[in-house]
Amino acid sequence: MLNKILSKMPFISILNFRDVCPSSRTVLRSFISSSSYSQVHLAPWMLLPGKLEDKESIRFCTYEDEMVFKRTNAPPEFYDDLCLGTSYGWMVMLDKDIEPYLFNLFSLKKIKLPNIDTFLNIVCVTGPIIENGNYIFYYEGRRTHLKKIRSVHQLWHEFMYKAVVSAKPSHNNGDFYVLVIIERGNSGTAQLAFCYAGDDEWMQLGGYNESYCDVVCHDNMFYALNYPDKVEIWDVHNSHPTKRTNIVAAFPQKIFDTKSSLRNFNTFRNYLVEVSTDLFLVVRFIGGVLYNCGLYALELKHETLFFQVYKLDTSKKRWEEVESLGDLAYFVGANQSKSLSVHGNSAYKANSIYFTDDSWDMIYWNKKHFDVGVYHMEDKSIERKILFTSYSEPPPFWIDPESLID
Repeated sequence: MLNKILSKMPFISILNFRDVCPSSRTVLRSFISSSSYSQVHLAPWMLLPGKLEDKESIRFCTYEDEMVFKRTNAPPEFYDDLCLGTSYGWMVMLDKDIEPYLFNLFSLKKIKLPNIDTFLNIVCVTGPIIENGNYIFYYEGRRTHLKKIRSVHQLWHEFMYKAVVSAKPSHNNGDFYVLVIIERGNSGTAQLAFCYAGDDEWMQLGGYNESYCDVVCHDNMFYALNYPDKVEIWDVHNSHPTKRTNIVAAFPQKIFDTKSSLRNFNTFRNYLVEVSTDLFLVVRFIGGVLYNCGLYALELKHETLFFQVYKLDTSKKRWEEVESLGDLAYFVGANQSKSLSVHGNSAYKANSIYFTDDSWDMIYWNKKHFDVGVYHMEDKSIERKILFTSYSEPPPFWIDPESLID
């Protein structure tokens, strides 16, 4: 009877039901695993900290800032630790003792990940990071370097780029893996750190001179975007992942020509998006804009300027520019990139790219705003989202709402 009632309830009501009492969670888990439950496909929500006057809460909003769900008494991990990325409603976190773990905001479940000093380029860290700073020993080339780190945030933006989880840890008998893109100091290269659930250390994937910039997980494989000319397909069936396919497809020259033509260009970010069986390269051009903040005072802010989208033609091994996304919307940022049909969803617009801020180095040094907005492919216009009047942590992330009922 309860399953029949739950099957007719709106998603928000189901989400609220789980917190009625301890036994309601058991009932809900039984419902989700039953044939009565049909998996919903909702557009991602933006995960935000509470507003300045309500700092102990967590808000889940659509892009238009329509608050769809709010949780009071946020767990301390949400504010005290650093989120490296989100996948399937789970957050990849780094605590003050620089220990990584997975965290579910609603169940409050934690899953320990291998120690950070087993990352491929880090030798050791001299204890927890404290106010006066601590030291990290790392490899760059064949030399060992020493660097003072004053915060977990600095450690993240100096050495790490993105983290994704392959599946919900609560599903598939806990069969999942985690990927982290690791940067090598100032060398301009980036490698993949990989671990299966339950591993004691991270595995290095790829060679030393690789420059990975995004990954997308799909079943028992993942796609890796390797700048400037490769897409790699890795098989993770066995105890150690193996590279199954290496597609050599140089980034379009238009990207570099566009970069050279921009006066206020700062950097660009590259995202890999999977749509059915096709792969798309989404290029985000970010400018550095000087603002007058008073007499003799200038402030540099980073802002997304526009996007370019390309589809991978596997037969010709080249990227073809795309002018329209159809009825799809893309969601990019520190989350695993996602595409979704938003037909009939008034909160989001089709043929648009919704983005959150993942420029960690710029966020770290400029704590006045986040680069959040939506880019409309049809008229190449951009809408910026002003979230707060002053800096607030953590930065916004996209999160899949259906994952919250795990």
